Amino acid sequence: SRKLILMDEPSTGLDDNMLRELERIVDTLASRGAGILVSTHDPRLLMDLADRAYSVEGGRLVERDPVDLAIEMYRVAGVRFE
Repeated sequence: SRKLILMDEPSTGLDDNMLRELERIVDTLASRGAGILVSTHDPRLLMDLADRAYSVEGGRLVERDPVDLAIEMYRVAGVRFE
């Protein structure tokens, strides 16, 4: 049977080195067949790890492109792209 791992805000408080280590661990688990569900406000995780992303919009769960959602999250945080 397939294993499902739920991670709730796993990157909170991590520096860049530890974030890379988290990404390595997640990649390893996924390559071994684990399903991984991550709840995050960290756009870096979306851009680096996600093959699918969902957001809650108007009380509904909506599938989104991970990179598009990450860019939107950066913009909401005030990061400018030029």
